[in-house]
Amino acid sequence: MDLDTRIESARIQMLQANTQHAAALTAEVEAQARPEAEQKRRKDLHRKAMKASAEVDRLVADCVTEAQRLVPLLEKIRERATLIEAANFAVPDSAELVPPGEPRCS
Repeated sequence: MDLDTRIESARIQMLQANTQHAAALTAEVEAQARPEAEQKRRKDLHRKAMKASAEVDRLVADCVTEAQRLVPLLEKIRERATLIEAANFAVPDSAELVPPGEPRCS
């Protein structure tokens, strides 16, 4: 082999080694990025869940407040329904039944 051929062969081998090294570095960077990306995804999910948890706490408190507000109304409805039921049980002659006052769903 003459000197020029050996130099060209060595240059090609060096280019191949550099290419393999660059591919190995790229693969290593990508392998390191995967766990980092997964951790970022998990952190984002955790942050969103913490926000949702705070919102659920507020919504539950709102439900309790609304339920406490509805209790007196429901008690009045029950009292009126009992009165109407008693009146309709003993309706006088020639009198119509008292309508229950409930909204009709269609």
